[in-house]
Amino acid sequence: MVLMAIEGNLKDISLTNLVQILCLEQRQVRLMIDRQSERGAIYFDSGDIVHATAGSLEGEDAVYQLLSWPEGSFSIGSERTAPRRTINARWDQLMMEGAKRLDEVERDRSPNSAPKHLTAEDIAHDSRLENEIIMLISNLEQARWRLSEKSTLKRPASVLQILVEMANETMVAATEALGGASRVEPLKVILTKVAQKFPTAQSLPVQNARLSVTLIVDLFNRVDKKARQQFFYDACRSLIGVMDAYFVSLTSRLRSAAISEGLKEAYVLFLADLSKVVGTARI
Repeated sequence: MVLMAIEGNLKDISLTNLVQILCLEQRQVRLMIDRQSERGAIYFDSGDIVHATAGSLEGEDAVYQLLSWPEGSFSIGSERTAPRRTINARWDQLMMEGAKRLDEVERDRSPNSAPKHLTAEDIAHDSRLENEIIMLISNLEQARWRLSEKSTLKRPASVLQILVEMANETMVAATEALGGASRVEPLKVILTKVAQKFPTAQSLPVQNARLSVTLIVDLFNRVDKKARQQFFYDACRSLIGVMDAYFVSLTSRLRSAAISEGLKEAYVLFLADLSKVVGTARI
């Protein structure tokens, strides 16, 4: 996943999201975080968090402290080697534990509310599903890079083909992650819902419970030239809408609100970036 800026604010993108992005990119960087008079740092190397500081704290405790900061400015410096290694746990395990601790803090702050207590089963369930969602976003990111190549953007039929493949991959991943077709809405139902916003979705052909690459590209090629551009963009928005619908199904099954919100932020950011790339295609 591509980082959109070297500097920013945690009000705009959560620390959990930043960690996911930097780990998936497998870069060697230092993430500095400032909040009023407080400062922290997280060091990344080859997809791992290897060291962190937050005031007098180091290692995992520093990561959990930084995850509790709802706001603050951040900056990312590349090729920064950690002074030492204080963390050996996987980054996704750290995020899971951090989310659990935040849930517990929130519960303590709201004694009159009754948020769901995360059991060991809940934590294991969310850990598995979180990994599935992160892997899906990573795989789709690779497809987005193929789509963003200049040679591809000059061929709208190729853009449609890649988007159809991405939508199908999202559907299959969601179906497998949630335990089978009986646990997710059928593709035709999803298309009907997406069509409420993008009517073209209703006309996208389905074969064997999947979107048909061949028929959709053929449909595009048969559209009158004057209407082809509009059809292309409507079809692209519909396909991205299908991906969004399945991501909603995935994140809604998470039992930790903090993890659900973090992953929602991640896929919304990805889909927004994908829409921008598609908008540069030449028709």
